[in-house]
Amino acid sequence: SAKRFISTPLCQRCIDGIWHGKVVLSSVQASHAIVNDSYKKRPLSIYDPAKAPLLNHLRLRVPSIRSKLEFVTFLIILVLYVAALAQKGSPTWTVQESLFSIWLFGFAVDELAQLQEHGLSQYLGSLYNLIDALFCIISFFWFGLRVSALRNGVPERSDLSFDCLALGAVLLCPRVATSLVQDNVILLSLKAMLSDFAFFTVLAMICFSGFAYAFYSLASEARWTFRAVLWLMLKVWFGSSYLGFDEARSFSLTFGPPLMIIYTIMSNTLLLTVLISLLSNTFQVVAANASEEAMFQFACKTMSG
Repeated sequence: SAKRFISTPLCQRCIDGIWHGKVVLSSVQASHAIVNDSYKKRPLSIYDPAKAPLLNHLRLRVPSIRSKLEFVTFLIILVLYVAALAQKGSPTWTVQESLFSIWLFGFAVDELAQLQEHGLSQYLGSLYNLIDALFCIISFFWFGLRVSALRNGVPERSDLSFDCLALGAVLLCPRVATSLVQDNVILLSLKAMLSDFAFFTVLAMICFSGFAYAFYSLASEARWTFRAVLWLMLKVWFGSSYLGFDEARSFSLTFGPPLMIIYTIMSNTLLLTVLISLLSNTFQVVAANASEEAMFQFACKTMSG
């Protein structure tokens, strides 16, 4: 009901005015903000960006300007990220790494400012913020390992640092793409689907831990380690049922085959069907209210901007 209220024309007119800077909202609660306007007696004021000075600090309160700056920042970070990643194998610190580090620390400061101003619960409520935070963590791992490798002269650690940095592409490239397409129904439902998938995966791991311990107890330690048992179960989970049937007798001639059949039926047939149905239902719920959800996300982005 709150999302339907936000999607009404009057609310959208107010939010659109804040988004384009016609109305400046100075939150009284943001007493720890870097650009602090909590001293103002009137939290709402009329503002015309076209007539304001170029370096007016109120421009940072215009969400549309911040959104454009954010997109340009992501493009620059992506270019510098590719340039820094190409320096793998270099025995010295390079200019590309310095430029990427400067933008990385600036990006991290901006994320910390959002976290400090809006609080942890609101910050973690956005999937984009989670992606940005994970990218910062991965990049800082690269920075620490790279500096440590150059100081101590360990080439293997330097290669490891760039391997860690390469993982950031999994987060950075989709993040740049989502900056272009904000209101797509797939992106709107992605967070809810990921939440359901994570909950289902944890539940499945707890259920199948009994099977893992049973297989490990039935098999000989020389033939099967616990890690090997988990790896085999993961293959069966993702559809390689024949591998489980071929190895079932190596666990136990009596209990191995029936136990593997039960596990295969539960993992490949029952639980995967439930997972697909669960994600399909989540997607349908979001798709049925796609316009309200898009306007709600736009309102949240406006207030956080």
